[in-house]
Amino acid sequence: TRGPATEDALHYEDSQEQGAEKSREPGHPCAELSIHRVNGGWVSSLRSLSITLITFAELGKIFIWLAASFDPLIGAHTGSILVETGDELNPAHRNWGCKVDNARAHPERRRGAEPRPSRPERLNNGRIKIWDVYTGKLLLNLVDHTEVVRDLTFAPDGSLILVSASRDKTLRVWDLKDDGNMMKVLRGHQNWVYSCAFSPDSSMLCSVGASKAVFLWNMDKYTMIRKLEGHHHDVVACDFSPDGALLATASYDTRVYIWDPHTGDILMEFGHLFPPPTPIFAGGANDRWVRSVSFSHDGLHVASLADDKMVRFWRIDEDYPVQVAPLSNGLCCAFSTDGSVLAAGTHDGSVYFWATPRQVPSLQHLCRMSIRRVMPTQEVQELPIPSKVLEFLSYRV
Repeated sequence: TRGPATEDALHYEDSQEQGAEKSREPGHPCAELSIHRVNGGWVSSLRSLSITLITFAELGKIFIWLAASFDPLIGAHTGSILVETGDELNPAHRNWGCKVDNARAHPERRRGAEPRPSRPERLNNGRIKIWDVYTGKLLLNLVDHTEVVRDLTFAPDGSLILVSASRDKTLRVWDLKDDGNMMKVLRGHQNWVYSCAFSPDSSMLCSVGASKAVFLWNMDKYTMIRKLEGHHHDVVACDFSPDGALLATASYDTRVYIWDPHTGDILMEFGHLFPPPTPIFAGGANDRWVRSVSFSHDGLHVASLADDKMVRFWRIDEDYPVQVAPLSNGLCCAFSTDGSVLAAGTHDGSVYFWATPRQVPSLQHLCRMSIRRVMPTQEVQELPIPSKVLEFLSYRV
């Protein structure tokens, strides 16, 4: 979001002023963060770990926020700016989003001693900047892409492997432990690459882009596993479930698909236009384009954001939204680490927070997630268990 003009520019509205009960009611904004804007600005990316990152896509500014509901372990007041980074008002260095290495959020996954948490910033000149999260110090400049870098993702295992997705139709793999050395170029997309996401065990990468493209990559061998067929328009966002058994993709064809990444099967379709458009007219419903999708950390809920001015909360076992909230000009969304809050960024530079629907996962679902974290679908299908249990473990119920 855009940098403040004065110290008082931060605007934080907490609905607790209107009553404590309403502030936590699912489907209602529980807070709004916005920064004084000049000529309007976009919040192009949100990342929720132990801190919340909100990025601005026009003036090259990045702000790292601390939200008390996201991280109660850090003693700072809600809505404070921790670090401000980025070039001063330089339109040649526009920011298109960022991500944070989450090894600190998962200390059990860390592989020995590592540097301080780092955050990459992608620019419209094809460069990637690596920053120290705590100090805002620039650590590295990665230069190899020839077009705008649209997305970045760190391997969740704390290995400091970074993957970048670009309009130059490639994904590039960088090793930040080796001074940002580029390890591999992943080719296969015939058009722009919009987004990419690691599976929780870092063994698989999903990349999505223009021309209906959804690709899965083996990140041990850096080879393509398969191309997923089903969308009828550009695919712009993707996210894995916490156990890695499901993959959500969002497309301009007004749909969110839930896939089994191990088999390539479509398990669930979340439609945003009824009746759904036919394939030949799939790109015609411009007011229903789905912009973003995010899995909750309970593995049961998915959030989607579309151009029809709605944010939807879905359950993976129901084909209709369990909650709907209004939001104009939405661009991106992300859940907090505990899944209790959903943040969404908009074209005008604001960030909104909602209390998400409350539900305690069943013991069966928790057991299923534990099993699926270590067993792909092919291994589950070989288990000598009743067919109903097999269907449940395979998310086909």
